[in-house]
Amino acid sequence: MNDETKNKIAIFKFSLIAPVINKTFTQNSVKEYLEETCAKTYDAPGNLKGVYAPETLKDWLYHYRREGLDGLIPKNRSDKGTIRAL
Repeated sequence: MNDETKNKIAIFKFSLIAPVINKTFTQNSVKEYLEETCAKTYDAPGNLKGVYAPETLKDWLYHYRREGLDGLIPKNRSDKGTIRAL
């Protein structure tokens, strides 16, 4: 995966959690916003198609609050290029 795709994925993740960060969601609570957002199907960059769980968006919020936008960029596998099992 190249850097451009990784940045697009980070921006996509941010677009889903931005209303919570900016407190601009129209639902009564953050929980309702996350449930409503996760009920939709998304066609995200980098083959991240599908439906996401509210816990996934909570993880993205956690990573964004700790590391900023860099926390949303997908990381390379630490065991890339090595044999995991025989």
